[in-house]
Amino acid sequence: RKEAEQRLLESEQRYRALLENASDAILLLDQEGVVADGNRLAEELFGLRRAALVGTSIDDLYAPYEVDFNRQKFRQALQGTGSVAYETQFETGEGQAVPLEIRQKAIVIGDEKIVQAIIRDISERKRREQQRLRQAEEQRDSLVREVHHRIKNNLQGIIGLLSTELKASGKDLEQAVEHALTRISSIALVHGIQGHRSGSKLLLCEMMPALVESIQPLARNRLSVDMQLDIRTPLEVVEDEGVPVALILSELLTNAIKHARPADGRQKVKISLQATDNLGHLTIHSPGGRLPAEFDFQAGAGCGTGLGLVRGLLPRNGMTIVHRQVPAGVIVKVILTEPVVCSVSLRRCACGLTIEECICTFKGSNQ
Repeated sequence: RKEAEQRLLESEQRYRALLENASDAILLLDQEGVVADGNRLAEELFGLRRAALVGTSIDDLYAPYEVDFNRQKFRQALQGTGSVAYETQFETGEGQAVPLEIRQKAIVIGDEKIVQAIIRDISERKRREQQRLRQAEEQRDSLVREVHHRIKNNLQGIIGLLSTELKASGKDLEQAVEHALTRISSIALVHGIQGHRSGSKLLLCEMMPALVESIQPLARNRLSVDMQLDIRTPLEVVEDEGVPVALILSELLTNAIKHARPADGRQKVKISLQATDNLGHLTIHSPGGRLPAEFDFQAGAGCGTGLGLVRGLLPRNGMTIVHRQVPAGVIVKVILTEPVVCSVSLRRCACGLTIEECICTFKGSNQ
């Protein structure tokens, strides 16, 4: 019996030496998940002396929001025969989360079954992973911006060719080419805006002034556009809907300009855009405009080619258009919600101004 006790003592001493010389923190957990022992690196990792570490439950040792997860992994190791590896976190006394990699396995020391947990601080590994992800994201953003820039340049080249042909065309062809130019310009401006900013966010408050500028050449007479932007929260047009929304708004603006018949002979279109949390209200007033007697946008009656395109491009959800005839002309109301638009925390426009500066100073006119 004495020899057996001696062998057990020597075995425990060898195991203790292995614990202390290990390159990772090691905890020995009893069958209740309570620390029975730990090495020096475990003391350093958790910031506890061994006397305080021993007797601490894993429920109190790791991050409180991962108690159930850690308890599940502990039972899995205790009841299994293999090693259980996973990642978790613990919180320092200052509340800082430290990522850990844990490998647990049930072992027998003497006649007692316990769980050995080998624990490694993987903060540096996570930092490098995040750095690689950021670099990859920056490279992607740079590539996307370059693609948008090249698309915009190619579209502007097409616009130039069509403009040259327009000068030598008849009136019917002239109108058709004008409409084509407007639509191509709308697509080009989407790529232009997305090519200016990292992350390629397309903001509604940037799109509207750009659209107005792109369609100004359609006005044969003097064009005046009064635009009011009330942006409580900037709204991003989601990537998949950027071109359809730009084309829709371009058609609505084009119609407002073409059919304006103000009493003073000047085309004066009033535009108002309000944006709050995930909600945009756009109002376009075409003074002196008249809707056809049979007009019904929902049914497609009296819409013409332009509004027919609008109906075809209109997203299934997230964008509503209402036309209303009033004594002073035609008012078009556009309501944009999720999933077409979403609020963003961006505070600076692509032009370099803050959102507040940009929306407060814009008032477009072509005198």
